[in-house]
Amino acid sequence: MPKFSIITINFNNNEGLEKTIASVIAQKYQDYEFIVVDAKSSDGSVETIKENASAITKWVTEKDSGRYNGMNKGIKMSSGEYLIFLNSGDIFCSDYVLLEVSNHVLTELVYFGNLIVKGADNALWVVDFGKQVLNMEFFQKYALPHQAMFYHRNVFQMYGAYDESYMVTGDQDFNLRLFKNNISFKHIPVAVAIYNIGGISSNPKYERIIREEKGEMFDTNLGYPPVHFFTIVLNGLPYLKYHINVFKKLPFPWHWHIIEGVADLTGDTAWSLTTGATIPEKIHKDGRSKDGTSEYIDELLEKYPDNITVYRKPLGQVWNGKVEMVNAPLVNIQEETLLWEVDCDEFWTYEQIITMRNMFKLYPEKLAAHFLAYIFVGKDIVLADNIGKYGNNPEQEWYRVWRVFPGTKWIAHEPPKLIRPGEDQESPDFEKDRTFTHVETAAAGLIFQHFAYGIAKQLHFKEFYYGYKDATKQWELLQKVEKFPVYFREYCQWVTDTTTVRKASDFGIIPLMKTFEDGKYGFVYDPVPIPKIAENMTFRLVQQLIDRVKMVSRNSAALENSDYSIIEQKLFKRIHRMLRKLLPPNSKIETVVKKVIKIVLKMK
Repeated sequence: MPKFSIITINFNNNEGLEKTIASVIAQKYQDYEFIVVDAKSSDGSVETIKENASAITKWVTEKDSGRYNGMNKGIKMSSGEYLIFLNSGDIFCSDYVLLEVSNHVLTELVYFGNLIVKGADNALWVVDFGKQVLNMEFFQKYALPHQAMFYHRNVFQMYGAYDESYMVTGDQDFNLRLFKNNISFKHIPVAVAIYNIGGISSNPKYERIIREEKGEMFDTNLGYPPVHFFTIVLNGLPYLKYHINVFKKLPFPWHWHIIEGVADLTGDTAWSLTTGATIPEKIHKDGRSKDGTSEYIDELLEKYPDNITVYRKPLGQVWNGKVEMVNAPLVNIQEETLLWEVDCDEFWTYEQIITMRNMFKLYPEKLAAHFLAYIFVGKDIVLADNIGKYGNNPEQEWYRVWRVFPGTKWIAHEPPKLIRPGEDQESPDFEKDRTFTHVETAAAGLIFQHFAYGIAKQLHFKEFYYGYKDATKQWELLQKVEKFPVYFREYCQWVTDTTTVRKASDFGIIPLMKTFEDGKYGFVYDPVPIPKIAENMTFRLVQQLIDRVKMVSRNSAALENSDYSIIEQKLFKRIHRMLRKLLPPNSKIETVVKKVIKIVLKMK
């Protein structure tokens, strides 16, 4: 068995192949085999292989399905103890590389050396990961260079070959697979290979493919990004019973943090004191729920101990405002994750959660997401299509998902604001340029159902905790209305704008919670169609966006001559590309977005 198998993959890169062959032949250490896998090149590469046949141990030229198909062929053809993939164009740093590597006692399954990168201007720099800690964070940010790696052949027998579904990042996927299985990567301080910038992995043309593949790679190997849901709750039945049957269907790691109890009227909740808010004893029991919520949470914890963490104050104590409540789970989040606020009366479907997570996978630079909501103000009446008004004001609602890291903390809850390690509390809202906008999430069908005023007990609570005088009585009058639409302010006097109430069925909205005549409740878990109102809400958001751009243009000479139709096209093409990746080709969401695109692109 030779000490090394050098495997070279080539397709129509005869110039690079000639350099690689020369580099291999020049090695002073001769205990190796040299294998060339050519993808039926037509540029003279086959002739070059034949001319150097005496120096090549094995070779083949035939069509393949991609670079990793070729690399897998090389593995099958090899017989060496350690394999290195030196593809056409890659060369060893010197004639002594294999000799230097062989002088080390090789007992580990995987070794990696240093890589010298050659730029377009012939500038050279060294990539040395020898001092790096190889953990998940490392693999998220960097890729070990396959040109400088030596794999013991046993790793391929133990953990399989390269995944040929990848176009660019299959070698990163393989390394991550080994890392996941606790295989150590041993560094040897040897400059192994020279890599020329200009290959597929450094070509901007493939940037989107690389990003998509890396998202899939992390998800497949590490369940990345995991999702941590959190809910602050007091007297949360019946709504709280909806969520677990959604979460437990999710095909990726998740955790639910439930923070129960009374939040004192302090901090960013203190505004309600000006409206006469109080916390009477009749709405809680020793600082906790009194409607069966506490017992239900205990049942959840017993049934799902690995997926649920509960946070409570000692009996008789209350939380120091909602900021203390939402900060409680962060000490237990020791990895990069998506943090998703799910109030007990906010309903998301299984499909929506998966789509949102996929969007964060596809765009790792995004830090947060805004949403619209269908606000239920009774069992079958809603506030919808009221963009910019109560309940759906894009200037302030709804932040619900954030990308967080260890050390993140909340500095406010109403409205939500957090800071990550290294960020300044006094800085402007850094997330605005790095969020999924209301337009993007609405276009993807991510409009959740918010039963904010769904049942009488919620209004009873709001009377005391928020100081909404006569809230229950006004809400009960709204439930008796038979002819819609009506203004919400006529029945809830803390609302001052022209938000209207309509029947959910008028918009094609199927409530995810059903209220029956006997007062009992049930939930809908089957996929529901995208309501037709989603198209109109998305369109109105876009119209506001365009109006704002035009308003700026009237006050800015720099923008007066801009082509706003191009701005519109870029916006919708971006959404459309995202949806093509995330959604089935003939989904109803896709149809909705196509209609909106068609309408907007006709606008001048």
